[in-house]
Parts: sequence; C-alpha cells; structure tokens
Amino acid sequence: MTRYDFDRPEMLQFVPESSRTVLEVGCDTGRFGALLRRRNRALELVGVEPDPEAARQAESVFDRVARGTFPAVAQSVKRPGGFDVVVFNDVLEHMANPEVALCAAREVLSLSGLLVASIPNVRHVSAVGPLVVRGEWRYTEIGILDTTHLRFYTAKSIRRLFDENGWDVVRLDPLNRCFRSTDPNPRWWIRTLGWLTRGSTDAFFVLQYGVTARPRVSPGQVSE
Repeated sequence: MTRYDFDRPEMLQFVPESSRTVLEVGCDTGRFGALLRRRNRALELVGVEPDPEAARQAESVFDRVARGTFPAVAQSVKRPGGFDVVVFNDVLEHMANPEVALCAAREVLSLSGLLVASIPNVRHVSAVGPLVVRGEWRYTEIGILDTTHLRFYTAKSIRRLFDENGWDVVRLDPLNRCFRSTDPNPRWWIRTLGWLTRGSTDAFFVLQYGVTARPRVSPGQVSE
C-alpha cells in the first residue's frame, strides 16, 4: 500500500486559525494532525484511516481515530454541531466515488464549516509531457500517476467536482510549482515563462492544488 506520511505544512494556511474541531479523512500516522495541534488549530481532532498500523500510530495524536474508509464510517465520527473543518489531503483522487464522499462531508460539517483538500494536478508537465511527446502514460509508486489513483483532476475539473456536488469553492491555490517534484523551488525559467505567457503556462508546473470550499446554502436555509 502506498503511504502518504508527510507533515504537509503547505496545507496549514487553508485551515483557519479559529478552527477548534477538525476531522481529517485519510490521516495516515497523524503528522498533519500533529502540526494542527502544535499550531493550536484543533482542540478536538478526529481521524479516519483504513490502514490499521497507521491508525494505531495516529491514535497518539488524535482524540479518536475511526478505522475504515470514508464515507463508510461517516456516521461513527459525527459530533453535535458538526466539525469546523473536514480535511481531505491527497484523498479524493483515491476514491472510486469522491462525489459520495463530498456529499457525506456535508453531513459531518457545521453549517459555517469549511472543507480543505489537496488534489494532484494531472496537467503537470511530468504527466502531460510524456503523454504528448511519446504517447506514454506510465503509473508510478507515488506522485501524480500513483498506481492507487482512481481519479485525475485539473483546476477546471476540481471546480466542477465541487460545484456539481453542492460546494462553493472559496480558494483554489496552486501548490509546489516546479518542473520535478524534487525541485525545492520554482526554477527561474518557469517564472520567466509564466511572465512571458501571462500565466497561460503556469498550470503545467503545478503539482497540486489546495482547495477550500463551503457547503452551498440553499434558498431559505439559514446558516449559522
């Protein structure tokens, strides 16, 4: 099984400082949860993790960890008033039916709550380049073409996914702009190319997008 055991500090910016109750779907061993704890973003922290060993480790950080998949365990993690934030870091692309998960997330989130997600960008040059130039689509152990990815997204299809499932996207920010995933910072020519093309090439060097979204309020529905 592919593991995603990272701190994900770049995702901290999407979790409001006022957050007190957080549900992290696919929490792995709890490293992002631990970061939320250190930054005082979660007084109550609940996780969902299908891997038994990872879930066991996460229990040292989280108040509670539901062992299983989401939304199968959605009912067991519900809390009165809902969560301030529900986090899906590199999770939705692994789901056969992410639409169902997004609908279930609305049921565990407070009316004023926020969904946070990171989603790989299949338009990145590392995926598009070999496909266009060599006709190659080769899966890898980790990355955009991870062997366990069931869905693939661009910025436009991310917006459509959320919009069609009752969410209003608040932020859709590019993360990790680089030519290769091992590059620590954008290369100078990537920045220059973006300037020369007025941003039209930027998406080819974005590894992931950070997303925040709120449940769409229906006419007549009163928000908190």
